[in-house]
Amino acid sequence: MQAREYTEIFRYAREYFSSFEKSCDEFHILIDPALESASAKVRLGKNGYRIDRMKVAYAYENGSEVSYTGIDEWMKHAACAGSCTNTLYVPIHFSDKPVGLYVFKNPDFLYTNSKLSDMLSPISMAMQQLFLNRMLTNTLNELKHLYNRDQLTGVYNRIAFKELLISKYNEAAYDGLEGAVFFIDADNFKETNDTLGHDKGDKVLKCIASALVNSLSCEGYVCRYGGDEFVVFMPSVSNDDAEGYRDAVCSSLAADNISVSIGLALTGADTSLTLKECVAIADEDMYRVKALHKASSNG
Repeated sequence: MQAREYTEIFRYAREYFSSFEKSCDEFHILIDPALESASAKVRLGKNGYRIDRMKVAYAYENGSEVSYTGIDEWMKHAACAGSCTNTLYVPIHFSDKPVGLYVFKNPDFLYTNSKLSDMLSPISMAMQQLFLNRMLTNTLNELKHLYNRDQLTGVYNRIAFKELLISKYNEAAYDGLEGAVFFIDADNFKETNDTLGHDKGDKVLKCIASALVNSLSCEGYVCRYGGDEFVVFMPSVSNDDAEGYRDAVCSSLAADNISVSIGLALTGADTSLTLKECVAIADEDMYRVKALHKASSNG
């Protein structure tokens, strides 16, 4: 969670407590760093909170905001408090889990306002809403990832091809970029499934997807087009680098005794071609390569 997202809440808290006739010398908020990903993990030691694992999210001391480089610096500051200092630690809860602490130094306002829980309620509610918003954003991002990713290989799926790759292709064409479209098909994949089983076939598909992603040396989008077929689009790449990518993928997979046929279509020369038409050209080139592979194995 970004610090700026806390700003309004922290300033509200500062103004809220300073509005009392008797306020406090210092007001700190310590949080579990896990809240930055809105996962709300509990970090408790044998004796309760592990302050040394927390993060100083906000510090207000003697009339101004201050910053700390880390929790160690804050703990040294806290240890230097005089013998006449009263320090109040109040837990922050989220989803019924302790995730941080409010720390008050000399909270004089309690002498005239004893119901601290009532005083903290609006601040806690605002912080909970902040965390809930972040969790909702994370959930939506996860759903989006599931929506346009192939569950087996983790690369883009056919939906992403229609929604993302076509958009990227049109942008590149508009900018006059010269790129490449690759069509990849696993050799003898049906035989692998029939003789070694679908689990082995799944491993082959994962290896192919991994090689396609790891061999990228520039911007590129890898999509599982269907079955054992993949499409890769590079918006801007030279002819030599495109051929180099094809060789790199084949070499990487050869180490795992996996053979693929990769067709190539260069883009940009004819701006009237759609991505689907370029895929068809790459598909045709893939069959040319596959025929060469078969001829080589039979020879």
